[in-house]
Amino acid sequence: MSDASGTVASLRRIPAARSVIGGVRRVSNLGAQMRASVRRGATVIYYHRIVDSPRDPWQLSVSPENFAAHVEVLAATGRPVLSFGEMVEALRIDRLPPRAVAVTFDDGYADNALTAVPLLEQAGVPATFFVVVDAVDAEGELWWDELERIFLAEPELPGELDLVVAGERVTATISGEPAVDPSWRNHEAIDSVRAGLFLRVWRLLLTVGVDERDITMDALAEWSGRPRTARPARATTWATSCSSMAIPKPPRASLPARPSSILPSLPRRCK
Repeated sequence: MSDASGTVASLRRIPAARSVIGGVRRVSNLGAQMRASVRRGATVIYYHRIVDSPRDPWQLSVSPENFAAHVEVLAATGRPVLSFGEMVEALRIDRLPPRAVAVTFDDGYADNALTAVPLLEQAGVPATFFVVVDAVDAEGELWWDELERIFLAEPELPGELDLVVAGERVTATISGEPAVDPSWRNHEAIDSVRAGLFLRVWRLLLTVGVDERDITMDALAEWSGRPRTARPARATTWATSCSSMAIPKPPRASLPARPSSILPSLPRRCK
């Protein structure tokens, strides 16, 4: 017996170690399944926002025209398009159709329902939507959008900032610096105090919990003199005053049978 085999055999006699070895084996099996899915060409296409947005520092937006072209091409390829849940289940039972595709959306922006859903529905392409629960029916924007609005978009800001964020004191002299060019992207170098603050505060807020983050955003809103209400293009209130629907999906014999659809309820009409 090799040293490695002897070590594993010895560890199996320890209950805690047996649990770890079992977990590693399960993860290894999942990894093998994932590698098989890659060989078969499974693809997840994920989106955030479907909107024309001149200011998009994180490059999260796809224009409605481009998205319509994406959906048209996807529907015409003949590749099996699954919901994300179907793809996971098919992978689990080793029945993933070759070259399968899933479409997902993150964050629950209102444009997902108002713009993307009609296009998906028209083409019969299923999609899975991952929604930030705390943002449903909220009046404000997602915190990274608020940061963009405050530091990058506001025409005027107070001359000085002195604020503790995530236990770190953040100070800056803005001195009438204008709003950042809307074409700026977060990976591009720029000589701007505002852009530097935007990235620094964003990184710090990633390290704190929801409550502390919200307190910080309240303080920044008060400092900037702007209310915490959402701009229409950044709204996430897509569940408000809407009836429910699910994107229809044409039946395919190749798909694994499932007792019910996992597609979420989505708005068909919003006031």
